Amino acid sequence: LVKAGLADCVDVTLHYEQEMEANELQVHTRSSFRSYSLLFASDLLSSLNVEKLQLKLRRLPTEKAIDHTYALNHWMLFIYEIVHQVSVAVLPRDSQPTLPHELKQYAETVSSFKDEILEETINVMTRLFTDPKSALMLKKRLQFNLEEGVNSSGSFLNPSAGEIAVLDLLLDIVIKKIIGGETIICIDEPEAHIHTKLQGQLLGELYNLIFSKSQLWIATHSIGMVRKAQDLWREEPDSVVFLDFDGHDFDKQVTLTPAEPNPNFWTQTYDVALGDLAKLVAPKQIVLCEGKFEWETNGFDAACYNQIFGSRYPDTRFISIGNRQDVENADIRLVPVIEAIAEGAKILRLRDRDRATCQDRKDNAKQGIRTLSRKYIEKYLLDDEVLRQLCVRQGKSGKIQEFLTAKDKEIEKVENDNKIKKKRRPIVQRVQEQAEKILELSYSGDTIDSFMRDILAPLIKPSMKVYEELHEDIFGE
Repeated sequence: LVKAGLADCVDVTLHYEQEMEANELQVHTRSSFRSYSLLFASDLLSSLNVEKLQLKLRRLPTEKAIDHTYALNHWMLFIYEIVHQVSVAVLPRDSQPTLPHELKQYAETVSSFKDEILEETINVMTRLFTDPKSALMLKKRLQFNLEEGVNSSGSFLNPSAGEIAVLDLLLDIVIKKIIGGETIICIDEPEAHIHTKLQGQLLGELYNLIFSKSQLWIATHSIGMVRKAQDLWREEPDSVVFLDFDGHDFDKQVTLTPAEPNPNFWTQTYDVALGDLAKLVAPKQIVLCEGKFEWETNGFDAACYNQIFGSRYPDTRFISIGNRQDVENADIRLVPVIEAIAEGAKILRLRDRDRATCQDRKDNAKQGIRTLSRKYIEKYLLDDEVLRQLCVRQGKSGKIQEFLTAKDKEIEKVENDNKIKKKRRPIVQRVQEQAEKILELSYSGDTIDSFMRDILAPLIKPSMKVYEELHEDIFGE
């Protein structure tokens, strides 16, 4: 039997009218079986090493074939032109390396767009690697210098595994975009070797890189990428689809249609992505509260609650999930997902009081929703008991009354100013300014959120009345 490759078994048809001939249809796949070795100019003076690049233009690779795209792209951008010039100028005609016409043509095309390719790749890397030193080093590594030795610290040969993976992926996609136009790009496990903090952001960059009529196919187990895909789907539901491969027999003909991203789908997706890890990292108790969700901090409100109760409840995790309606409706859309990945965890829902009456709070409790006794979390953080502790911590005990009086005056000004419609954040800002002025608080935080989260929240301790009140609001029976 002749073993057929994927290119002989797969036929690709686009849903829109094709502007190119069928045999020119560009379909690219990136296997997780990748080689990150590089080649120097001297290595390419024999056609044998060129053949090892295994370039198959416009064809899908065979199963488990080692992907040498990393070396190939590097060769086309930095080495091909020099090798060609040197061989023509130095070597006799009959000794010059012979390259397959298709490979030579491809290399010349990529080389001609070198500046554009490097500029776009560097721009994306700069957004991903925000540290100036890291960005500069990555730029130097991308702009490879042939005169650098193998052990040079600035060499493209010495990045970390995660940096290599990001550079390889971005460079490959940018090249395919610039010289290939409209394509279908299939990537298996793009998160491999990449830090979890970058995975979701990386998917967003890849999504923005491809043309509107191109398609990006991702097979991933990354929670960060799954969450980013959810965000992209919410923003542009007609541009993102999810496929469910579960329950199909692929030894037979199968027609896949986009899956409906309902709670059952997300339950299954997160369960597959986390697997047994969910049982290891899942908290015993989860409190869903108000506040804008942020992947790194779980949201401002949640960050404050975690700071206040973290030592007493190490197995409890607060998560901000949105506004009051989001908290109230969480049992319909979010709780089933959390229960699936955090099996056995107790789930509480917590909302701000806002304008709720005492009877409203009782009615909420019957629905399993805890309601703060004060209007919102800032009312606890700006409690006089907390601000006294701030004065003591700053060594300004003699300034307590002056600070509290100034705080009351600033709050009164804001409350009486009809031009200020939303008074919650301006009040905190005025208190922060008074803390800097009266208590000489030099590092009060870049924002009012960091002032409350990093300065005020850690001051609330179990021995304080405000702590006990907040504790009773959240955990009281």
